[in-house]
Amino acid sequence: MTEIGRPTYYSRVERWECDYNNHWNARFYGRSFQMAAEALATAPGAPGPGGAITPLRHLRFHRELFVSAPVEVRSARLAGGPQDGAVVHLLMSGGEISATALDLTTQRAADLPEVTPEEVPLALPRGLGTTPMRDWPDAGAHDVTVPLGPVRPSDLDHTGALLFEQIIRHSSVSSHAQLNHLGFTPEFSNRTGINRMGVEFLVSRGAAPVAGRPLFATSRLQAIKGKSFWAVHRVFDDMGEAVATIEQCLLTVDLNTRKAVTVPDFLYAALD
Repeated sequence: MTEIGRPTYYSRVERWECDYNNHWNARFYGRSFQMAAEALATAPGAPGPGGAITPLRHLRFHRELFVSAPVEVRSARLAGGPQDGAVVHLLMSGGEISATALDLTTQRAADLPEVTPEEVPLALPRGLGTTPMRDWPDAGAHDVTVPLGPVRPSDLDHTGALLFEQIIRHSSVSSHAQLNHLGFTPEFSNRTGINRMGVEFLVSRGAAPVAGRPLFATSRLQAIKGKSFWAVHRVFDDMGEAVATIEQCLLTVDLNTRKAVTVPDFLYAALD
């Protein structure tokens, strides 16, 4: 898979980009995919299209990355299957796949090398579909809403779109607040060694927020099965307009063995 597509972005893992699990935070995987997508969509000598190039993106995470790891993104056009025509990005380090993304609506993909679904099975949807949730369900008893603070100019790209990495950050903050509320606290993790990791995301953009306006996020637990659970997060402004919706599949993981374990019983009580 290291020869699929063509190189579109290169970076490395910085120490300040690592999270409480001591591995590269999901927001920076997301930033790498966004940089690759925008580079592909920018004509020579012209300004790039910014965040609007990726209104819908599916991501999967396969392997943890740590400080100083090299990061390369290779991109191709998917030929065949339900996601025919999507741009597939493969994020690799040391010759191994660490994460994948499918940009399901994009531009300037015709000149990319083609790849079949059979060649990139790790990039295909598994626990989530590719049709985004449009209507937020009625409020649930265990929904958690948190204030995210006002939008800063540094949160926006050159076109005024919210940076993709900020969308991932907001969903992570919202998820953290929700799970702490439900009992999945740092104290629980420190005592048991059990934590959670996001393994699959579907991110759909809504309205572009205005700098200076406050944002909020609501999270809901949707389903649990075995070692996995599903949640959805909606980021919205102070007028209630949706800025982004993030659907997420997570695993509960024993951080000592790095293996998935059964979802804690207390999460089942939060299913509305």
